[in-house]
Amino acid sequence: MNQNIKIDPYGFREYDARWLYNKDINLAGIANLGKGLGTQIKIHTKKNNPRVIVGHDYRSYSEEIKNYLKKGLISTGCHIEDIGLSLSPMVYFAQFNLNADAVAMVTASHNENGWTGVKMGIQKGLTHAPEEMKELKEITLNEKFSKGEGNEKEIKEFDKIYKEDLISKNKIKNKIKAVVACGNGTAGVFAPDILRGIGCEVIELDCNLDWNFPKYNPNPEDLEMLHEIAKVVKENHADIGFGFDGDGDRVGVIDDKGNEIFSDKIGLLIARNLSNKHKNSKFVVDVKSTGLYLKDKVLMILDAAQRYLQQIPDSQLDEVLPGRPRSYRQLVYHVFDIPKVFLDRVEYDAPYTYEALKSILPDTMTTKNDLMNYGASNRARFKTWWEREGFSTDFEQPGKVYYGDVTLHEVLERTGWHSGQHTRQIILMLREKLGIEPDGPITDLDLSGLPLPKNVWDNERSFDEAAFAEKAETWQDAKTR
Repeated sequence: MNQNIKIDPYGFREYDARWLYNKDINLAGIANLGKGLGTQIKIHTKKNNPRVIVGHDYRSYSEEIKNYLKKGLISTGCHIEDIGLSLSPMVYFAQFNLNADAVAMVTASHNENGWTGVKMGIQKGLTHAPEEMKELKEITLNEKFSKGEGNEKEIKEFDKIYKEDLISKNKIKNKIKAVVACGNGTAGVFAPDILRGIGCEVIELDCNLDWNFPKYNPNPEDLEMLHEIAKVVKENHADIGFGFDGDGDRVGVIDDKGNEIFSDKIGLLIARNLSNKHKNSKFVVDVKSTGLYLKDKVLMILDAAQRYLQQIPDSQLDEVLPGRPRSYRQLVYHVFDIPKVFLDRVEYDAPYTYEALKSILPDTMTTKNDLMNYGASNRARFKTWWEREGFSTDFEQPGKVYYGDVTLHEVLERTGWHSGQHTRQIILMLREKLGIEPDGPITDLDLSGLPLPKNVWDNERSFDEAAFAEKAETWQDAKTR
């Protein structure tokens, strides 16, 4: 491959392609991806000039990336029909509406700024499956490109066609009040208009476009966004709350009490409705949502531990906990270290041992800022791993851990409840020992679904001064708690 072309093979995932822009892929790499996709489309359609719908999300760099993708597609002979700023569902809708041969949507979806990617499909109504992604990867990396003379044209105001179609088919009889949150992503110029059009009273939350995402990343699977929606729903006595990701193909739902309606329940409601219309219907169910649920729990716990660490006075960081061989500093470090041991296992196949989980505090980690940076780096690493590998990881594979024959899903689950249990201890100590109300305390509801012990400590302990050990055990000899 030309050394000026940067395209990390790791970016080809099971159902789409995704990279950190400039770090993992450059514009020349994007053009080659377009050549690979164009070649693949010609192979599958058996057409010299297949018609390809192209769109992009609202990020500062997405339109430029789309233009280079189009160059690659055109060089293979594809005729491009560019519908401009789009949601991913809108691109797939356009394939039917315009009777095109394939689609390519430039989007980083729910990911943070810095990411880019392409969602694509050839057969109407279907995205690339793993076998198509493998084929695309081989064509692109080996530069087995076809050549042709393509062209492009702009499809103006296609957004109006998309909105009008959805509105005309989904009118509701009873008006409901809906909070609509878009995290300043692309859905902000679509979702409020469509919901008003079908008959909803809409309360907009972060629907103005801003590719800096000033409040939070548009991802309705993250608790930060869901909690904000729940707050606004309750404040406005709304009937329902919707949260959309950056390209509008993921939705989070909040009921009128501020509770999240998890995706499995939404799936059941949809299935029940379709079953009434289509008797003896069959449904395909993706069970990977379990891992996604656990990912959010781990990130929530790490965020909380960081907040609580900031509240602990520096003068008390090394104070020994009641009857425990750990100080506050060591306990917080342990919370941050548990996900690191998991990551070392899945990223480097490092041994997942009892000793690894002792969380030996380095001598160099002397300040609160050192500890904060360690927590932040492990959180960022965990999130990056999930975005790159989480959706394609086989969580039913052997866990390869010291405590028995378990699946990787169980290891991830243990990572959640283990770090969560120690975070519960930090909350209790802030309240009972330091007289500090935790900043945004996580609750039993937040931790629901994790198999946590009944008690915050492994046995009932007094919290009077007599229960405090005079000195912590030597940290190197301390056992995992």
